[in-house]
Amino acid sequence: MGWLTGWKYRKSHEIIGSTAGAVTDYQIRVRVHYGEGTDSGEDVYLGSGSYNVESGSWTVDGNSYKYRLKVKVTDKSGQDLTDYQVKVTINTAWLVSKGYATSSGNEVRFTDDQGSLLSFWRENDFNQEETIYWVKVPSIPANSTVDIYMYFDPDLTGVTDASDPDSTFDFFDDFDGSSLDTNKWDVHEWTAGSHYYEVVNSELHVYAYSPDDPSGYAFSTKEPIIDLVNHPGYRIEVKSRWANLDYVRGGGDVVGVRVMDAPFGTSVSDGRGLAVNLYGDYYVVIRRYSWTNGSYSTTYSNVSDKTSGTAQWVIIVTRSSVNFSLSGTYSHSWTPSALPQKAYYLRLYVIVDYWTNPVKTDSYFDLVLVRKYVDPEPEAKPETTEKCRSDFGDIRFTDSDGVTELSYWMEEKVDGDYAVFWVKVPSIPQPHPKVETGEWTVDGNTYHRRTKITVTEKAGQNLTDYQVQVVINTKWLVDNGYATSNGNEVRFTDSEGNLLSFWRETDFNTEKTIYWVKIPNLSANSTKTIYIYYDEELTAVTDASNGEATFLFFDDFDLGYLDTDKWVEYDSGGTYEFVDSCIYLKPVLNANNAVALRSLLKLTNNIEIQAKIIAETDTYYDLGLVKTENIITNTWHGPEADNIGYWLCAQHRTDTENEYLLRRRDVGSTTKIMDSGYKSPIKYELKYVLRYLDDGGIKGLGILTDETEWFNIYGTDTTYLSDDKYVVIWQGAYSGGWGGYSKWDWVFVRKYVDPEPSVEVETEKATIYIYYGKSDATTTSDPDATFEFYEDFTSDPNTNGKWEVYRSVNDVANEFVYDSANRRVYLTKAVDNKGCFAFLKKNGSLLDCPEPGFAIKTRGGGGGGDGADGWAIGFYKDATPYQTYGRCSRGGSLGLAAYDGSANHQSKGYAVEFDNYQNPFDPTANHNALVDTLTTINPETHHVRKDTNIANEDNATHTIEIYVYNGVKLVVDGSQHFSISLTLDKTYKKLGFGAGTGGLNNNHWIQDYVIIRKYIDPEPSHGAWGSEESITALSLFDSISLSDVVSKSVTKPLSDAVSLSEVVSKVIDKLLFDSLSTSDSMTKGVYKLLSDSISLSDSMTRGLAKFLSLFDTISLYDYMGWVYPYLDPEKPLDRLIAVLDTLDRMGYRLEQLLDDPYIVYLIRYMARKGRGEI
Repeated sequence: MGWLTGWKYRKSHEIIGSTAGAVTDYQIRVRVHYGEGTDSGEDVYLGSGSYNVESGSWTVDGNSYKYRLKVKVTDKSGQDLTDYQVKVTINTAWLVSKGYATSSGNEVRFTDDQGSLLSFWRENDFNQEETIYWVKVPSIPANSTVDIYMYFDPDLTGVTDASDPDSTFDFFDDFDGSSLDTNKWDVHEWTAGSHYYEVVNSELHVYAYSPDDPSGYAFSTKEPIIDLVNHPGYRIEVKSRWANLDYVRGGGDVVGVRVMDAPFGTSVSDGRGLAVNLYGDYYVVIRRYSWTNGSYSTTYSNVSDKTSGTAQWVIIVTRSSVNFSLSGTYSHSWTPSALPQKAYYLRLYVIVDYWTNPVKTDSYFDLVLVRKYVDPEPEAKPETTEKCRSDFGDIRFTDSDGVTELSYWMEEKVDGDYAVFWVKVPSIPQPHPKVETGEWTVDGNTYHRRTKITVTEKAGQNLTDYQVQVVINTKWLVDNGYATSNGNEVRFTDSEGNLLSFWRETDFNTEKTIYWVKIPNLSANSTKTIYIYYDEELTAVTDASNGEATFLFFDDFDLGYLDTDKWVEYDSGGTYEFVDSCIYLKPVLNANNAVALRSLLKLTNNIEIQAKIIAETDTYYDLGLVKTENIITNTWHGPEADNIGYWLCAQHRTDTENEYLLRRRDVGSTTKIMDSGYKSPIKYELKYVLRYLDDGGIKGLGILTDETEWFNIYGTDTTYLSDDKYVVIWQGAYSGGWGGYSKWDWVFVRKYVDPEPSVEVETEKATIYIYYGKSDATTTSDPDATFEFYEDFTSDPNTNGKWEVYRSVNDVANEFVYDSANRRVYLTKAVDNKGCFAFLKKNGSLLDCPEPGFAIKTRGGGGGGDGADGWAIGFYKDATPYQTYGRCSRGGSLGLAAYDGSANHQSKGYAVEFDNYQNPFDPTANHNALVDTLTTINPETHHVRKDTNIANEDNATHTIEIYVYNGVKLVVDGSQHFSISLTLDKTYKKLGFGAGTGGLNNNHWIQDYVIIRKYIDPEPSHGAWGSEESITALSLFDSISLSDVVSKSVTKPLSDAVSLSEVVSKVIDKLLFDSLSTSDSMTKGVYKLLSDSISLSDSMTRGLAKFLSLFDTISLYDYMGWVYPYLDPEKPLDRLIAVLDTLDRMGYRLEQLLDDPYIVYLIRYMARKGRGEI
């Protein structure tokens, strides 16, 4: 297995082939995601953008931390910032999920790049996708970046949270205590009326009532907190609300926020600044103040009256501007003129004032926060891993050998998010069991064939003697000579070779043979490997299929008589007999009665009952799980009498419909749990499945003979959860004439958990690799090499070599006209009597319709004229008449015929037409249809159609998709217009686009792209994605310790007499073959060894020492220049260096060479050559 040179990472991907057959050069779609996620289907996640968490040991705030994350903080404003509060958003849920942090995050600390602690505040909860921290960074120089670090450790569960808003912000109060912090606030009281304030429930609550004069409070910061002299700006946030506001004629500040430049006073003339208030006077008013030297102006904004509401204030004050914004119950914004550069206080107001009526309010302040501000603000970016380029230019795909690059096309991308690729896969086999050959003794016989089966527990439970279903294509095994035609030799074992009990449900030598295998032990969430053995030579081996050894309960009625060790029979005059290895239940017809069997085995829950029924009636065949021991059979349905428990019933509805019901029978009454609704047509052969779980979950299913689901009904009922219950099979009849007989082929009971273990039979699949992680790579996206045909109309299709165009009257201005501005081709312009047909070409020749089928995708439409005739996409078409006569037809034939200047000539083939005029051979005026010209010149045979004007005459561009394989399907704008199964005549192979106008006209066009790829139905599907692999560079310089060199590699004393070549040869030898420790790097080891213990008198020593120091400025070429004159061409090490020099001259970096398995192989070869082994 090779590795693509220069790439760091890859993932394997399995592609499961189509059951319709193998395909070659098939295009599959892959969606590549830049970030993290779970690989599934076409989606693969490369893990870029995840945090680059550094591991180590650091002592921070007295604790030892194992993990930290670098955060780069960059100034964007062009100003030097000091003590700036930077917003850092972290996906802390990711840190917790990866085991890097505790679930509380109390241990989190921040430092600068010198390890000094930084103050911070966590705004919201830890362990979520966006946890917001505010970190005070001491200094951020203008237009520069500084590094800070976030520390965390999952083991530090006892550390106290260090989040501290008071030390982080210029001012902060969230009123978290039990009283107002008078170190932060001064309080002024308006004494009239009644009022009080308190701190409760993390809010400052103010009650104010004014029967006559002003009543309430103003709260001012103790000190100025907005210093425009020493900092360019601040951001103020205040969260408030009010309730119980009661006024008719009154005023005041229900909640108010002001920025003032003077010490506390009672009048606006005490200072200069700004205020925004909610004010009452019949209605709420938003009032804005601005004042200077004792005078002020107000601006009112009337809003609807609210007795309660919220108000969140954001005030941004800079040296050049002020911006007030209010959100919550009311929204308002204001940008008054700038404030003088001085220091300012912040004030909160709750004051109510009687005018002609009393006023009262309950007002609350939840948060006051002031921090520094510049625009734009600094940017904080946690350091992330960049496994692939954000533009996806380094994405490559290879075949299963890991080195053969595959053609691909990048269809779309969003940088740093995702990209969609189409990849051409050379070979995708039809799914079939992967046959392992060898020799194994199983059950006394020698086998030479087996297939691995993987069973994975999904329910989180330890399972014992659990029956799993294995479905395998035994027909393929027989057809390819791997198994006998009857499959009697089949055996199952675990991975240790121990035989497993099994039962074969369906016939051998079929595409879906069903086995049930009993797994003795399956641990919770674990995976177990079992094997199925078969051998075409073991024709005399006896069949080991054994239902009784496999299930909790089993009867296939093969004895020819009732097994009374398993069943008790009940009837009211009816009988039973054994026919075709089935038990045949025959109640008395036209009477209320039934024949029933009740198991002797008692069951409780976590079970599944399956029974195969061949009914001669549409009704009254029931499957029960009941606690009643003596079954009452004088009625038509099991639950119609006091047969207490749960029933799955078939019920007659009409002559063509029946219904299935889950029912519970209690004493004297019946309750429906769920029904299937009316089902048509009636199915007379199916599997009944009844499940009952330990949480009361109950489910009934009907499975048809092709294993498709006919009905699925379910509910929850715990009434008889803990009761012992019996299995009952039932066939009833009704006095009104309904009901009849039924055959029961087999019944079994097995264990059941939800979800069930998954079972995967190893099959032959295609494997490809996706590579990523090469920073200097650029995309090699090539749609022409990827698809059977690709056109994006970025060049003139008349001259780009991809089209062979035939026109009706050779009017290049109106037939097949290129519109470069819109990347469009007009097949015909809206001009009378025009036509064209353009065949597709590739590599200089007309393109054949791809096999085994193909899909066409384009965009096109019609309209804009006075109404004729349409356009078409032709396929399996004869090109010879066009080449003979040099022109194509026009009008209603849509260019699908050749034209000699006076008459049309037949070109056999098919087309999907978008017709907008009713010619004599057309069924309607506007329709999209599948037509052929196999027996007529014009497209007269309409196989299937949809009557619509969409895409033919609505003058709009639509996305058109046509799928051709054993029929034809048309999809327009994602909506299926028709689908038909049809054996297509493939005598002729060509395809192309045509259109025509006649006495009336329309524009007909295609644009943007024409993409043709291979297609088979069903298409190959996406299998499993492998785990990420990374190339581990077999570095000669990072993976060997000094002690190994000294004690193991060098057998002679290290002196001037020891040749450097011998030392390094031994080092390389030990490194390549003994897996030496990595405790010291080569720089510390060999370089130190060479510098301290070997004479530096010879030039080779100095050269290699310099080379091994790993300075980036020293290249192999430089090294060779120093030591080349001293090289002995007979020495293997020197030969190796010469090879490396050659590769270096070709532009390879050392780390790339050591990533390449072939270079590693060469190194190993040279080392072994030096030891004389080869």
